[in-house]
Amino acid sequence: MKSKKVSIRISLVALLTILILATSLTILSVSATFYRNSINWVIETLSRKVTDHVMDKIQADKTKIYSPEYLRKAIDGVEVSPNGKIFVLNDKYTIMASSERKNGEILPDAYANKKIFIGKMEDGLLAESFLKFEKNEKKKDRKLFKRKFDHFDYWHKYRKYIAIYEPLAMGNGKEGYVAIIIPYRDYFSSFTRNNIVLYGLAAFFVILTIFIAMKLSRKISEPLVELAAATEKIRDFELEPSPHIGSIMKEVDDMSVAIDNMRSGLRSFKKYVPSDLVKELISLNKEASLGGEKKNLTVFFSDIAGFTTISEKLPPEVLVEFLGEYLGEMSQIIMDNKGTVDKYIGDAVMAFWGAPVEFPDHALQGAKAALAYQKRLKELSAIWTSQGKPDFYSRIGLNTGDIIVGNMGYEKRMNYTVIGDAVNLASRLEGINKTYGTTIILGENTYNDVKNQMETRFLDIVAVKGKSKGIKIYELISEKGQLDDQRGSHREIYEKALKQYLERNFKDAKAGFTKAKTILKDDLASDVFIQRCDDFINNPPDKDWTGMYVAKTK
Repeated sequence: MKSKKVSIRISLVALLTILILATSLTILSVSATFYRNSINWVIETLSRKVTDHVMDKIQADKTKIYSPEYLRKAIDGVEVSPNGKIFVLNDKYTIMASSERKNGEILPDAYANKKIFIGKMEDGLLAESFLKFEKNEKKKDRKLFKRKFDHFDYWHKYRKYIAIYEPLAMGNGKEGYVAIIIPYRDYFSSFTRNNIVLYGLAAFFVILTIFIAMKLSRKISEPLVELAAATEKIRDFELEPSPHIGSIMKEVDDMSVAIDNMRSGLRSFKKYVPSDLVKELISLNKEASLGGEKKNLTVFFSDIAGFTTISEKLPPEVLVEFLGEYLGEMSQIIMDNKGTVDKYIGDAVMAFWGAPVEFPDHALQGAKAALAYQKRLKELSAIWTSQGKPDFYSRIGLNTGDIIVGNMGYEKRMNYTVIGDAVNLASRLEGINKTYGTTIILGENTYNDVKNQMETRFLDIVAVKGKSKGIKIYELISEKGQLDDQRGSHREIYEKALKQYLERNFKDAKAGFTKAKTILKDDLASDVFIQRCDDFINNPPDKDWTGMYVAKTK
């Protein structure tokens, strides 16, 4: 089961928030405990104060213990709070004395010698207090001295009060109560204010901490997110330089430096191997290994005409720079047209289409690259000539066929390349350009794949050096619809003459090649066939002659 992933930013905020909340809750818990203990201490102190005072008075003269006047005097002078009340109740819950009186009377008329009933008393504050006390009394099964309901808080007319009921021994086995009722705010308003301030500060501290945690987590997480995106680009072999991703965290910054170094190293590595191959290996999550597979590919060979002579005229350092510029420009054209640059052999370039990434129109892409190659070379040649550098041109051979493609070499040193008869033929086609004065020759299979998109000329039937079987070869001229009238007329006359030649009609063929020569004066192919026609007119070929020309050189 795949586990759910959580972003580092959320994790950091959550962790810091939990820590702060735990700390704040601990502080608040301690504060609440202190607050409760403080209240209990105040209540206990107040209760003892009143009870001890009353008991002292009673002990002084027990004969008057049931006298309301005596009890009133017993509680007289006891200050509980500015708005507090004290009552003495007998065992029948009748009010015997009260600190609340008018005009010197012992008890208010409403309270005198009356049992407290909530529905019959004018003082709702006392009545509600006693009602709750009575309920507590019914719950307990032990003496009041040991119960936990000797004090409680309650609300009356939207104000909070504290009620204290302490037992009072009144003689003859009788037990009364001293009842103390005080407004909560008289004693505990400062405690409440302090608690509210404390809770407010705690809440503010938590919010502030969450805010700081979010800011801090952003400082930490954003570089990590950017680094993750950078590694994704590296995985896709997108290795263009990018700004350094800095971080306040040393470890994250070190990671960023390491990724920058890795990107730089892979950029260098990319210059030695096909990037598409590396992308494929990464996407398939597999390591390169020896082996190959049979695929239908298009292979490209190019070579600079007369390079030996050029190299003799230039100092080595200038030659390297000059060759580097040429190979760089030409390689880019190949890659822009989905090609894979296999290797450089001196001034020669070997490339192929259809691997490692497969696509059906590899022959067409190769043909487009060959035309763009020659076009760009003409532009560069004009620039180099103006700079005093040698003028030159390149020859290209393109062939399509079933080829073995894969990692060749041995376990520690491999080269992703192609091998096979179709590869050798592409190399031979590049060289045979010299015979016909052409710059791009296509093999028969390549021609069949691109004939509907490209303008070509049927050149000859040739058995390249080392082969006994001949193939038709074609000159690649331009893309479809870009052939000018002169080249169109020349091609028509040339191909008609070639047909006559293959039919052994050498005299008419010679006339046709001669006419083609007048249209395109530098057409070496026409010269070649004029010479062959002369030879066959004087010495006719054998009956089994097929028109095939056997190349004598590479």
